[in-house]
Amino acid sequence: MSHPATEQGEAAPINPRPYEYFVDRGVKLRTFRDNAAWELGRLAAEFTEEYDITPGRPPKDDQTPTLSALAHDLDMRPESLGQFRLCHLFYPEDQHTDQSLAHHDLARRNSDGDLENALELLDIAKQQHMSAANFRQYLKGDYWSGVIDCKNWLQMMQGVFSAFVPFSAARVRITFSRVSEDE
Repeated sequence: MSHPATEQGEAAPINPRPYEYFVDRGVKLRTFRDNAAWELGRLAAEFTEEYDITPGRPPKDDQTPTLSALAHDLDMRPESLGQFRLCHLFYPEDQHTDQSLAHHDLARRNSDGDLENALELLDIAKQQHMSAANFRQYLKGDYWSGVIDCKNWLQMMQGVFSAFVPFSAARVRITFSRVSEDE
């Protein structure tokens, strides 16, 4: 098994660590990052409560700090700190799953403010092993998107799509998604 040379010109290890090692380590790091995000959400909620701040509204006076100012002083995007705060306020602590905070935020945003709906959405994402990006697509209504080999596809469909797919096309992208009632 040949390995490319490293930047220093040395040969790469012949027996690299197993892929699972990197997955396990990455999951632990992502979990650490998400736990920190939940804590930042708690901090932001405490801050807005103590200073009686309504995020997104102008401060009562020039002396009252804002959530945006706190975010900037933490070297964060205000939108991120606000997102963490909303997730912290929406989900009780015992409802924080092992899914990423991004999953929780997407479920919250698509739940119509109903915790049970959000938890059902998180369950769907977990059962189907959706990444946050796949979950975002699912919530938009795109249930499947992928590349299909046109050679086999065209043989199977016997020309059904021949009006839409040129025979010279080697591959096409097909998306299955919700259809609105007026379509």
